[in-house]
Amino acid sequence: MSFLKSLRGISGRILLIPLLAVIALAALGAVTVVTSSRTLMEERQARARVAVEAAISQIQTLEAKAKAGEMPEDKAKELALDLARAFRYDGDHYLIIHDDTGLTLASGQSRTLEGKRNMDSVDANGVHYAQDQLQRAKEGGGFSYYVWPPKTGAPPAPKATYNKLTSGWGWVVSSGIYIDDVDAAARASGYRTAGTVGLLALATFGLALWLSRGITGPLLRLTNTTNRLADGDLSVTVPGTSRTDEIGTLAQAVNVLRDRSAEAVHLRERQEGMKEEAERERKAALARLADEFEGSVKTVVDGIAAATTEMAASADAATTAAARAEDQTTSAAAAAEQTSANVATVAAATDELSASIHEIARQITQSSEIAAGAVAEVGRTSTAMGDLAASAARVGDIVALITGIAGQTNLLALNATIEAARAGEAGKGFAVVASEVKNLATQTAKATEEIQAKVAEIQGMTDAAVDAIAGIGQTVNRMNEITAAVAAAVEEQGAATAEIAGNVQQAATGTQQVSGNVTAARQAVTETGQVAHTVRTAAGELSVEAERLRGQVHGFLANIR
Repeated sequence: MSFLKSLRGISGRILLIPLLAVIALAALGAVTVVTSSRTLMEERQARARVAVEAAISQIQTLEAKAKAGEMPEDKAKELALDLARAFRYDGDHYLIIHDDTGLTLASGQSRTLEGKRNMDSVDANGVHYAQDQLQRAKEGGGFSYYVWPPKTGAPPAPKATYNKLTSGWGWVVSSGIYIDDVDAAARASGYRTAGTVGLLALATFGLALWLSRGITGPLLRLTNTTNRLADGDLSVTVPGTSRTDEIGTLAQAVNVLRDRSAEAVHLRERQEGMKEEAERERKAALARLADEFEGSVKTVVDGIAAATTEMAASADAATTAAARAEDQTTSAAAAAEQTSANVATVAAATDELSASIHEIARQITQSSEIAAGAVAEVGRTSTAMGDLAASAARVGDIVALITGIAGQTNLLALNATIEAARAGEAGKGFAVVASEVKNLATQTAKATEEIQAKVAEIQGMTDAAVDAIAGIGQTVNRMNEITAAVAAAVEEQGAATAEIAGNVQQAATGTQQVSGNVTAARQAVTETGQVAHTVRTAAGELSVEAERLRGQVHGFLANIR
Protein backbone atom coordinates (compact mmCIF):
# COMPACT_ATOMS: atom_id res chain seq x y z
CA MET A 1 0.00 0.00 0.00
CA SER A 2 2.83 2.42 0.86
CA PHE A 3 4.48 1.57 -2.47
CA LEU A 4 1.27 2.43 -4.34
CA LYS A 5 1.02 5.69 -2.38
CA SER A 6 4.59 6.58 -3.34
CA LEU A 7 3.71 6.13 -7.02
CA ARG A 8 1.21 8.99 -6.75
CA GLY A 9 4.04 11.51 -6.49
CA ILE A 10 6.20 12.77 -9.32
CA SER A 11 9.33 11.14 -7.87
CA GLY A 12 7.61 7.77 -7.66
CA ARG A 13 6.38 8.04 -11.23
CA ILE A 14 9.79 9.03 -12.54
CA LEU A 15 11.46 6.16 -10.63
CA LEU A 16 8.80 3.84 -12.00
CA ILE A 17 10.28 4.29 -15.49
CA PRO A 18 13.72 2.78 -14.68
CA LEU A 19 12.01 0.15 -12.53
CA LEU A 20 9.95 -0.99 -15.49
CA ALA A 21 13.03 -0.79 -17.69
CA VAL A 22 15.01 -2.97 -15.26
CA ILE A 23 12.15 -5.46 -15.10
CA ALA A 24 12.01 -5.54 -18.89
CA LEU A 25 15.80 -5.95 -19.13
CA ALA A 26 15.72 -8.71 -16.51
CA ALA A 27 12.97 -10.50 -18.41
CA LEU A 28 14.88 -10.04 -21.66
CA GLY A 29 18.05 -11.35 -20.00
CA ALA A 30 16.20 -14.39 -18.67
CA VAL A 31 14.74 -15.07 -22.09
CA THR A 32 18.19 -14.60 -23.62
CA VAL A 33 19.79 -17.02 -21.14
CA VAL A 34 17.08 -19.62 -21.71
CA THR A 35 17.27 -19.15 -25.47
CA SER A 36 21.08 -19.31 -25.43
CA SER A 37 21.02 -22.46 -23.30
CA ARG A 38 18.44 -24.03 -25.57
CA THR A 39 20.40 -23.05 -28.68
CA LEU A 40 23.62 -24.48 -27.26
CA MET A 41 21.79 -27.68 -26.30
CA GLU A 42 20.28 -27.95 -29.76
CA GLU A 43 23.71 -27.45 -31.36
CA ARG A 44 25.19 -30.23 -29.18
CA GLN A 45 22.27 -32.52 -29.91
CA ALA A 46 22.52 -31.79 -33.62
CA ARG A 47 26.18 -32.83 -33.67
CA ALA A 48 25.33 -36.08 -31.85
CA ARG A 49 22.47 -36.76 -34.25
CA VAL A 50 24.65 -36.05 -37.29
CA ALA A 51 27.36 -38.38 -35.94
CA VAL A 52 24.86 -41.22 -35.34
CA GLU A 53 23.27 -40.82 -38.75
CA ALA A 54 26.68 -40.74 -40.42
CA ALA A 55 27.67 -43.95 -38.66
CA ILE A 56 24.35 -45.60 -39.57
CA SER A 57 24.90 -44.59 -43.19
CA GLN A 58 28.29 -46.38 -43.25
CA ILE A 59 26.83 -49.42 -41.42
CA GLN A 60 23.97 -49.62 -43.89
CA THR A 61 26.50 -49.51 -46.74
CA LEU A 62 28.22 -52.56 -45.25
CA GLU A 63 24.82 -54.20 -44.78
CA ALA A 64 24.06 -53.67 -48.43
CA LYS A 65 27.42 -55.14 -49.49
CA ALA A 66 26.85 -58.21 -47.28
CA LYS A 67 23.38 -58.64 -48.65
CA ALA A 68 24.68 -58.31 -52.19
CA GLY A 69 27.29 -61.01 -51.48
CA GLU A 70 30.22 -58.76 -51.98
CA MET A 71 31.56 -59.76 -48.54
CA PRO A 72 30.58 -62.13 -45.82
CA GLU A 73 28.05 -60.80 -43.33
CA ASP A 74 30.32 -61.54 -40.36
CA LYS A 75 33.10 -59.62 -42.02
CA ALA A 76 30.78 -56.76 -42.74
CA LYS A 77 29.56 -56.69 -39.12
CA GLU A 78 33.13 -56.78 -37.83
CA LEU A 79 34.07 -53.85 -40.01
CA ALA A 80 30.98 -51.98 -38.85
CA LEU A 81 31.81 -52.55 -35.19
CA ASP A 82 35.43 -51.50 -35.71
CA LEU A 83 34.19 -48.40 -37.48
CA ALA A 84 31.99 -47.57 -34.47
CA ARG A 85 34.85 -48.12 -32.03
CA ALA A 86 37.10 -45.78 -33.94
CA PHE A 87 34.48 -43.08 -34.68
CA ARG A 88 35.18 -39.73 -32.95
CA TYR A 89 33.75 -36.21 -33.28
CA ASP A 90 34.23 -32.96 -31.39
CA GLY A 91 37.39 -34.32 -29.86
CA ASP A 92 36.40 -37.14 -27.48
CA HIS A 93 32.76 -37.93 -28.29
CA TYR A 94 32.20 -41.57 -29.38
CA LEU A 95 29.60 -44.16 -30.48
CA ILE A 96 28.03 -47.18 -28.77
CA ILE A 97 26.23 -50.06 -30.52
CA HIS A 98 24.03 -52.58 -28.80
CA ASP A 99 21.38 -54.99 -30.05
CA ASP A 100 17.69 -55.05 -29.22
CA THR A 101 18.35 -57.18 -26.11
CA GLY A 102 20.60 -54.59 -24.51
CA LEU A 103 23.87 -56.41 -25.30
CA THR A 104 26.69 -53.97 -25.92
CA LEU A 105 28.36 -54.87 -29.25
CA ALA A 106 30.80 -51.95 -29.54
CA SER A 107 31.81 -49.09 -27.21
CA GLY A 108 33.99 -46.20 -28.25
CA GLN A 109 34.59 -45.37 -24.58
CA SER A 110 36.06 -48.72 -23.45
CA ARG A 111 36.02 -52.24 -24.88
CA THR A 112 35.60 -53.53 -21.34
CA LEU A 113 31.98 -52.50 -21.57
CA GLU A 114 31.36 -54.75 -24.61
CA GLY A 115 29.58 -58.08 -24.16
CA LYS A 116 27.49 -56.83 -21.24
CA ARG A 117 23.74 -56.63 -21.13
CA ASN A 118 22.48 -53.35 -19.75
CA MET A 119 18.74 -53.79 -20.29
CA ASP A 120 18.04 -53.84 -16.54
CA SER A 121 20.81 -51.41 -15.60
CA VAL A 122 19.99 -48.04 -14.02
CA ASP A 123 21.99 -44.85 -13.57
CA ALA A 124 22.66 -43.05 -10.30
CA ASN A 125 19.14 -41.61 -10.38
CA GLY A 126 17.45 -44.98 -11.02
CA VAL A 127 16.73 -44.40 -14.73
CA HIS A 128 16.71 -47.54 -17.01
CA TYR A 129 18.76 -45.82 -19.64
CA ALA A 130 19.18 -48.91 -21.91
CA GLN A 131 15.46 -49.49 -22.11
CA ASP A 132 14.87 -45.81 -22.82
CA GLN A 133 17.53 -45.84 -25.58
CA LEU A 134 15.92 -48.88 -27.24
CA GLN A 135 12.49 -47.27 -27.03
CA ARG A 136 13.71 -44.01 -28.63
CA ALA A 137 15.48 -45.95 -31.40
CA LYS A 138 12.35 -47.96 -32.22
CA GLU A 139 10.39 -44.71 -32.40
CA GLY A 140 12.59 -43.62 -35.31
CA GLY A 141 15.26 -41.87 -33.32
CA GLY A 142 15.35 -39.71 -30.24
CA PHE A 143 17.24 -38.53 -27.19
CA SER A 144 17.32 -40.18 -23.80
CA TYR A 145 18.57 -38.35 -20.70
CA TYR A 146 20.46 -39.87 -17.76
CA VAL A 147 23.69 -39.46 -15.76
CA TRP A 148 26.95 -41.27 -16.63
CA PRO A 149 30.59 -40.93 -15.53
CA PRO A 150 32.65 -39.09 -18.21
CA LYS A 151 35.63 -41.26 -17.32
CA THR A 152 36.19 -44.43 -15.39
CA GLY A 153 36.06 -43.56 -11.70
CA ALA A 154 34.64 -40.08 -12.38
CA PRO A 155 31.34 -38.96 -10.79
CA PRO A 156 28.20 -39.19 -12.97
CA ALA A 157 27.33 -36.16 -15.08
CA PRO A 158 24.14 -35.25 -16.97
CA LYS A 159 24.17 -36.73 -20.46
CA ALA A 160 21.89 -36.64 -23.51
CA THR A 161 22.21 -39.62 -25.91
CA TYR A 162 20.80 -39.85 -29.43
CA ASN A 163 19.60 -43.31 -30.39
CA LYS A 164 18.60 -44.69 -33.81
CA LEU A 165 17.92 -48.23 -35.12
CA THR A 166 19.65 -49.64 -38.23
CA SER A 167 17.29 -51.01 -40.84
CA GLY A 168 19.00 -54.35 -41.57
CA TRP A 169 20.79 -55.82 -38.59
CA GLY A 170 18.52 -54.08 -36.00
CA TRP A 171 21.38 -52.51 -34.09
CA VAL A 172 20.86 -49.47 -31.85
CA VAL A 173 23.50 -46.85 -32.63
CA SER A 174 23.89 -44.28 -29.84
CA SER A 175 26.08 -41.24 -29.16
CA GLY A 176 25.83 -39.02 -26.11
CA ILE A 177 26.96 -35.57 -25.08
CA TYR A 178 27.49 -34.30 -21.56
CA ILE A 179 25.30 -31.28 -20.90
CA ASP A 180 26.80 -30.08 -17.61
CA ASP A 181 28.98 -27.64 -19.55
CA VAL A 182 25.81 -26.39 -21.26
CA ASP A 183 24.32 -25.61 -17.85
CA ALA A 184 27.59 -23.95 -16.82
CA ALA A 185 27.59 -21.87 -20.00
CA ALA A 186 23.95 -20.92 -19.34
CA ARG A 187 24.81 -19.87 -15.77
CA ALA A 188 27.79 -17.83 -17.00
CA SER A 189 25.57 -16.17 -19.58
CA GLY A 190 23.01 -15.49 -16.86
CA TYR A 191 25.68 -13.94 -14.64
CA ARG A 192 26.86 -11.72 -17.48
CA THR A 193 23.30 -10.71 -18.28
CA ALA A 194 22.55 -10.00 -14.60
CA GLY A 195 25.69 -7.88 -14.33
CA THR A 196 24.75 -5.92 -17.43
CA VAL A 197 21.18 -5.44 -16.19
CA GLY A 198 22.49 -4.36 -12.78
CA LEU A 199 24.82 -1.76 -14.29
CA LEU A 200 22.03 -0.47 -16.53
CA ALA A 201 19.68 -0.40 -13.53
CA LEU A 202 22.15 1.62 -11.47
CA ALA A 203 22.72 4.05 -14.33
CA THR A 204 18.99 4.33 -15.05
CA PHE A 205 18.04 4.78 -11.40
CA GLY A 206 20.79 7.35 -10.95
CA LEU A 207 19.55 9.31 -13.97
CA ALA A 208 15.94 9.02 -12.80
CA LEU A 209 16.88 10.14 -9.28
CA TRP A 210 18.75 13.13 -10.71
CA LEU A 211 15.76 14.05 -12.89
CA SER A 212 13.37 13.52 -9.97
CA ARG A 213 15.32 15.81 -7.68
CA GLY A 214 15.59 18.37 -10.47
CA ILE A 215 11.79 18.42 -10.70
CA THR A 216 10.57 17.75 -7.17
CA GLY A 217 13.06 20.13 -5.52
CA PRO A 218 11.77 23.26 -7.31
CA LEU A 219 8.20 22.00 -6.95
CA LEU A 220 8.70 21.56 -3.20
CA ARG A 221 10.05 25.10 -2.94
CA LEU A 222 7.08 26.38 -4.94
CA THR A 223 4.76 24.42 -2.63
CA ASN A 224 6.32 26.04 0.44
CA THR A 225 6.00 29.44 -1.22
CA THR A 226 2.34 28.78 -2.03
CA ASN A 227 1.68 27.71 1.57
CA ARG A 228 3.24 30.94 2.81
CA LEU A 229 1.04 32.87 0.39
CA ALA A 230 -1.99 30.97 1.71
CA ASP A 231 -0.96 32.00 5.25
CA GLY A 232 -0.99 35.64 4.13
CA ASP A 233 2.77 36.22 3.70
CA LEU A 234 2.71 38.36 0.55
CA SER A 235 6.35 39.43 0.95
CA VAL A 236 7.66 35.99 -0.03
CA THR A 237 9.92 35.75 -3.08
CA VAL A 238 8.81 33.17 -5.65
CA PRO A 239 11.81 30.98 -6.71
CA GLY A 240 12.34 29.72 -10.25
CA THR A 241 10.64 32.53 -12.18
CA SER A 242 13.70 32.86 -14.46
CA ARG A 243 13.52 29.22 -15.59
CA THR A 244 12.41 28.54 -19.17
CA ASP A 245 10.77 25.16 -18.55
CA GLU A 246 7.34 24.20 -17.21
CA ILE A 247 8.49 24.77 -13.62
CA GLY A 248 9.41 28.32 -14.58
CA THR A 249 5.93 28.76 -16.07
CA LEU A 250 4.39 27.47 -12.84
CA ALA A 251 6.63 29.77 -10.77
CA GLN A 252 5.54 32.73 -12.90
CA ALA A 253 1.91 31.74 -12.31
CA VAL A 254 2.54 31.62 -8.55
CA ASN A 255 4.21 35.04 -8.81
CA VAL A 256 1.11 36.39 -10.58
CA LEU A 257 -1.01 34.81 -7.84
CA ARG A 258 1.06 36.62 -5.20
CA ASP A 259 0.60 39.95 -6.99
CA ARG A 260 -3.13 39.37 -7.43
CA SER A 261 -3.43 38.38 -3.77
CA ALA A 262 -1.69 41.61 -2.76
CA GLU A 263 -4.11 43.55 -4.96
CA ALA A 264 -7.02 41.72 -3.35
CA VAL A 265 -5.77 42.57 0.14
CA HIS A 266 -5.34 46.21 -0.90
CA LEU A 267 -8.85 46.21 -2.36
CA ARG A 268 -10.25 44.70 0.84
CA GLU A 269 -8.49 47.33 2.97
CA ARG A 270 -9.81 50.03 0.65
CA GLN A 271 -13.33 48.65 0.97
CA GLU A 272 -13.00 48.61 4.75
CA GLY A 273 -11.86 52.22 4.65
CA MET A 274 -14.75 53.19 2.36
CA LYS A 275 -17.16 51.38 4.65
CA GLU A 276 -15.83 53.20 7.72
CA GLU A 277 -15.89 56.54 5.87
CA ALA A 278 -19.47 55.92 4.74
CA GLU A 279 -20.46 55.04 8.30
CA ARG A 280 -18.83 58.21 9.62
CA GLU A 281 -20.55 60.31 6.94
CA ARG A 282 -23.87 58.66 7.70
CA LYS A 283 -23.54 59.33 11.43
CA ALA A 284 -22.41 62.91 10.77
CA ALA A 285 -25.34 63.50 8.40
CA LEU A 286 -27.82 62.07 10.89
CA ALA A 287 -26.33 64.14 13.70
CA ARG A 288 -26.43 67.27 11.54
CA LEU A 289 -30.03 66.61 10.54
CA ALA A 290 -30.95 65.93 14.16
CA ASP A 291 -29.34 69.17 15.30
CA GLU A 292 -31.06 71.18 12.56
CA PHE A 293 -34.39 69.56 13.27
CA GLU A 294 -34.02 70.04 17.01
CA GLY A 295 -33.05 73.68 16.53
CA SER A 296 -36.03 74.46 14.30
CA VAL A 297 -38.73 72.35 15.93
CA LYS A 298 -37.67 73.20 19.49
CA THR A 299 -38.00 76.90 18.71
CA VAL A 300 -41.47 76.34 17.31
CA VAL A 301 -42.55 74.19 20.24
CA ASP A 302 -41.15 76.67 22.77
CA GLY A 303 -42.95 79.50 20.94
CA ILE A 304 -46.21 77.59 21.02
CA ALA A 305 -45.76 76.87 24.73
CA ALA A 306 -45.03 80.53 25.47
CA ALA A 307 -48.01 81.65 23.38
CA THR A 308 -50.32 79.28 25.18
CA THR A 309 -49.01 80.54 28.51
CA GLU A 310 -49.70 84.14 27.52
CA MET A 311 -53.08 83.14 26.12
CA ALA A 312 -53.95 81.47 29.41
CA ALA A 313 -52.86 84.57 31.32
CA SER A 314 -54.99 86.79 29.06
CA ALA A 315 -57.96 84.49 29.49
CA ASP A 316 -57.50 84.61 33.24
CA ALA A 317 -57.37 88.42 33.09
CA ALA A 318 -60.53 88.47 30.98
CA THR A 319 -62.24 86.19 33.45
CA THR A 320 -61.20 88.42 36.34
CA ALA A 321 -62.37 91.53 34.50
CA ALA A 322 -65.70 89.90 33.70
CA ALA A 323 -66.18 88.95 37.33
CA ARG A 324 -65.35 92.48 38.40
CA ALA A 325 -67.74 93.89 35.81
CA GLU A 326 -70.42 91.54 37.03
CA ASP A 327 -69.90 92.76 40.60
CA GLN A 328 -70.03 96.35 39.46
CA THR A 329 -73.22 95.84 37.47
CA THR A 330 -74.71 94.24 40.56
CA SER A 331 -73.77 97.32 42.58
CA ALA A 332 -75.18 99.50 39.82
CA ALA A 333 -78.46 97.64 39.92
CA ALA A 334 -78.63 98.02 43.67
CA ALA A 335 -77.89 101.70 43.36
CA ALA A 336 -80.53 102.08 40.66
CA GLU A 337 -83.04 100.38 42.87
CA GLN A 338 -82.09 102.64 45.79
CA THR A 339 -82.15 105.96 44.03
CA SER A 340 -81.64 107.56 40.74
CA ALA A 341 -79.30 109.93 42.54
CA ASN A 342 -76.56 107.34 42.22
CA VAL A 343 -76.52 107.74 38.43
CA ALA A 344 -73.11 109.37 38.61
CA THR A 345 -71.70 106.38 40.48
CA VAL A 346 -73.22 104.08 37.90
CA ALA A 347 -71.69 106.19 35.13
CA ALA A 348 -68.28 105.84 36.75
CA ALA A 349 -68.77 102.12 37.02
CA THR A 350 -69.85 102.09 33.41
CA ASP A 351 -66.69 103.92 32.39
CA GLU A 352 -64.65 101.39 34.36
CA LEU A 353 -66.48 98.58 32.63
CA SER A 354 -65.77 100.17 29.24
CA ALA A 355 -62.06 100.34 30.09
CA SER A 356 -62.07 96.66 31.08
CA ILE A 357 -63.80 95.75 27.84
CA HIS A 358 -61.17 97.68 25.91
CA GLU A 359 -58.50 95.76 27.84
CA ILE A 360 -60.21 92.47 26.96
CA ALA A 361 -60.35 93.53 23.30
CA ARG A 362 -56.66 94.33 23.38
CA GLN A 363 -55.79 90.97 24.97
CA ILE A 364 -57.91 89.12 22.40
CA THR A 365 -56.20 91.01 19.57
CA GLN A 366 -52.83 90.01 21.01
CA SER A 367 -54.02 86.40 21.23
CA SER A 368 -55.00 86.55 17.55
CA GLU A 369 -51.54 87.82 16.65
CA ILE A 370 -49.90 85.03 18.69
CA ALA A 371 -52.13 82.47 16.99
CA ALA A 372 -51.12 83.89 13.59
CA GLY A 373 -47.47 83.61 14.66
CA ALA A 374 -48.08 80.00 15.69
CA VAL A 375 -49.53 79.29 12.24
CA ALA A 376 -46.40 80.79 10.65
CA GLU A 377 -44.18 78.71 12.95
CA VAL A 378 -46.12 75.60 11.94
CA GLY A 379 -45.44 76.44 8.29
CA ARG A 380 -41.73 76.85 8.97
CA THR A 381 -41.73 73.55 10.88
CA SER A 382 -43.35 71.84 7.89
CA THR A 383 -40.62 73.33 5.68
CA ALA A 384 -37.96 71.99 8.10
CA MET A 385 -39.62 68.57 7.91
CA GLY A 386 -39.39 68.78 4.09
CA ASP A 387 -35.69 69.62 4.36
CA LEU A 388 -35.26 66.64 6.69
CA ALA A 389 -36.98 64.39 4.13
CA ALA A 390 -34.68 65.76 1.40
CA SER A 391 -31.65 65.05 3.60
CA ALA A 392 -32.90 61.51 4.14
CA ALA A 393 -33.25 61.17 0.36
CA ARG A 394 -29.63 62.38 -0.02
CA VAL A 395 -28.57 59.72 2.48
CA GLY A 396 -30.48 57.21 0.32
CA ASP A 397 -28.48 58.42 -2.72
CA ILE A 398 -25.24 57.84 -0.80
CA VAL A 399 -26.46 54.37 0.14
CA ALA A 400 -27.29 53.69 -3.53
CA LEU A 401 -23.74 54.76 -4.44
CA ILE A 402 -22.32 52.32 -1.85
CA THR A 403 -24.62 49.61 -3.23
CA GLY A 404 -23.27 50.26 -6.73
CA ILE A 405 -19.70 50.00 -5.46
CA ALA A 406 -20.57 46.72 -3.71
CA GLY A 407 -22.10 45.41 -6.94
CA GLN A 408 -18.98 46.35 -8.92
CA THR A 409 -16.82 44.67 -6.28
CA ASN A 410 -18.99 41.56 -6.49
CA LEU A 411 -18.59 41.60 -10.29
CA LEU A 412 -14.80 41.92 -9.94
CA ALA A 413 -14.82 38.98 -7.48
CA LEU A 414 -16.86 36.93 -9.99
CA ASN A 415 -14.37 37.73 -12.77
CA ALA A 416 -11.51 36.76 -10.43
CA THR A 417 -13.25 33.44 -9.67
CA ILE A 418 -13.59 32.74 -13.40
CA GLU A 419 -9.88 33.51 -13.96
CA ALA A 420 -8.97 31.24 -11.02
CA ALA A 421 -11.07 28.43 -12.50
CA ARG A 422 -9.23 28.83 -15.81
CA ALA A 423 -5.91 28.60 -14.01
CA GLY A 424 -6.82 25.15 -12.62
CA GLU A 425 -4.82 23.88 -9.67
CA ALA A 426 -2.53 26.93 -9.78
CA GLY A 427 -5.49 29.22 -9.29
CA LYS A 428 -7.01 27.58 -6.21
CA GLY A 429 -5.39 30.02 -3.79
CA PHE A 430 -6.54 32.94 -5.94
CA ALA A 431 -10.03 31.45 -6.02
CA VAL A 432 -10.07 31.53 -2.19
CA VAL A 433 -9.05 35.23 -2.23
CA ALA A 434 -11.69 35.98 -4.88
CA SER A 435 -14.32 34.20 -2.77
CA GLU A 436 -13.31 36.30 0.26
CA VAL A 437 -13.63 39.52 -1.83
CA LYS A 438 -17.06 38.37 -2.97
CA ASN A 439 -18.10 37.76 0.65
CA LEU A 440 -16.92 41.29 1.59
CA ALA A 441 -19.01 42.73 -1.28
CA THR A 442 -22.02 40.75 -0.06
CA GLN A 443 -21.50 42.07 3.49
CA THR A 444 -21.27 45.63 2.10
CA ALA A 445 -24.55 45.10 0.25
CA LYS A 446 -26.18 43.84 3.45
CA ALA A 447 -24.86 46.87 5.37
CA THR A 448 -26.31 49.24 2.74
CA GLU A 449 -29.63 47.43 3.02
CA GLU A 450 -29.59 48.09 6.78
CA ILE A 451 -28.77 51.77 6.09
CA GLN A 452 -31.67 51.94 3.63
CA ALA A 453 -33.94 50.48 6.31
CA LYS A 454 -32.76 53.16 8.78
CA VAL A 455 -33.33 55.90 6.15
CA ALA A 456 -36.82 54.52 5.54
CA GLU A 457 -37.41 54.59 9.31
CA ILE A 458 -36.22 58.23 9.42
CA GLN A 459 -38.55 59.11 6.55
CA GLY A 460 -41.41 57.39 8.40
CA MET A 461 -40.64 59.39 11.55
CA THR A 462 -40.44 62.58 9.44
CA ASP A 463 -43.88 61.88 8.00
CA ALA A 464 -45.17 61.30 11.55
CA ALA A 465 -43.66 64.64 12.65
CA VAL A 466 -45.29 66.37 9.66
CA ASP A 467 -48.64 64.85 10.65
CA ALA A 468 -48.12 66.03 14.26
CA ILE A 469 -47.27 69.55 13.10
CA ALA A 470 -50.35 69.50 10.90
CA GLY A 471 -52.34 68.61 14.04
CA ILE A 472 -50.77 71.59 15.79
CA GLY A 473 -51.83 73.79 12.87
CA GLN A 474 -55.37 72.54 13.17
CA THR A 475 -55.31 73.23 16.93
CA VAL A 476 -54.03 76.78 16.33
CA ASN A 477 -56.75 77.30 13.75
CA ARG A 478 -59.32 76.18 16.30
CA MET A 479 -57.81 78.61 18.80
CA ASN A 480 -58.03 81.35 16.15
CA GLU A 481 -61.70 80.57 15.64
CA ILE A 482 -62.27 80.74 19.41
CA THR A 483 -60.43 84.07 19.53
CA ALA A 484 -62.70 85.39 16.77
CA ALA A 485 -65.71 84.32 18.82
CA VAL A 486 -64.29 86.12 21.85
CA ALA A 487 -63.72 89.25 19.72
CA ALA A 488 -67.32 89.13 18.57
CA ALA A 489 -68.44 88.81 22.18
CA VAL A 490 -66.27 91.77 23.15
CA GLU A 491 -67.80 93.81 20.37
CA GLU A 492 -71.19 92.93 21.75
CA GLN A 493 -69.95 93.94 25.20
CA GLY A 494 -68.82 97.28 23.78
CA ALA A 495 -72.22 97.87 22.31
CA ALA A 496 -73.80 96.92 25.61
CA THR A 497 -71.51 99.31 27.45
CA ALA A 498 -72.44 102.12 25.07
CA GLU A 499 -76.04 101.30 25.70
CA ILE A 500 -75.43 101.43 29.48
CA ALA A 501 -73.81 104.83 29.05
CA GLY A 502 -76.87 106.06 27.18
CA ASN A 503 -79.11 104.60 29.79
CA VAL A 504 -77.09 106.27 32.53
CA GLN A 505 -77.46 109.61 30.75
CA GLN A 506 -81.14 108.93 30.48
CA ALA A 507 -81.33 107.67 34.08
CA ALA A 508 -83.46 110.57 34.89
CA THR A 509 -86.20 109.14 32.77
CA GLY A 510 -86.77 106.44 35.22
CA THR A 511 -85.23 103.89 37.53
CA GLN A 512 -87.00 101.03 35.79
CA GLN A 513 -85.22 101.71 32.51
CA VAL A 514 -81.85 101.93 34.30
CA SER A 515 -82.48 98.65 36.07
CA GLY A 516 -83.28 96.99 32.76
CA ASN A 517 -80.12 98.30 31.19
CA VAL A 518 -78.03 97.15 34.18
CA THR A 519 -79.55 93.69 33.89
CA ALA A 520 -78.59 93.57 30.20
CA ALA A 521 -75.06 94.65 31.07
CA ARG A 522 -74.94 91.98 33.73
CA GLN A 523 -75.84 89.29 31.20
CA ALA A 524 -73.20 90.59 28.75
CA VAL A 525 -70.55 90.43 31.45
CA THR A 526 -71.55 86.84 32.22
CA GLU A 527 -71.19 85.94 28.56
CA THR A 528 -67.79 87.63 28.53
CA GLY A 529 -66.68 85.44 31.46
CA GLN A 530 -67.85 82.34 29.64
CA VAL A 531 -65.95 83.34 26.50
CA ALA A 532 -62.81 83.99 28.56
CA HIS A 533 -63.19 80.55 30.15
CA THR A 534 -63.46 79.00 26.67
CA VAL A 535 -60.27 80.79 25.63
CA ARG A 536 -58.54 79.47 28.79
CA THR A 537 -59.62 75.90 27.97
CA ALA A 538 -58.36 76.24 24.38
CA ALA A 539 -55.04 77.54 25.68
CA GLY A 540 -54.75 74.49 27.97
CA GLU A 541 -55.43 72.12 25.06
CA LEU A 542 -52.86 73.92 22.94
CA SER A 543 -50.31 73.58 25.76
CA VAL A 544 -51.00 69.82 25.96
CA GLU A 545 -50.54 69.51 22.18
CA ALA A 546 -47.27 71.45 22.41
CA GLU A 547 -45.95 69.12 25.13
CA ARG A 548 -46.96 66.06 23.08
CA LEU A 549 -45.17 67.49 20.05
CA ARG A 550 -42.11 68.13 22.18
CA GLY A 551 -42.14 64.48 23.37
CA GLN A 552 -42.45 63.21 19.79
CA VAL A 553 -39.56 65.42 18.69
CA HIS A 554 -37.35 64.13 21.52
CA GLY A 555 -38.26 60.52 20.67
CA PHE A 556 -37.51 61.11 16.99
CA LEU A 557 -34.13 62.67 17.76
CA ALA A 558 -33.25 59.81 20.12
CA ASN A 559 -34.00 57.27 17.38
CA ILE A 560 -31.92 58.90 14.66
CA ARG A 561 -29.01 59.59 17.04
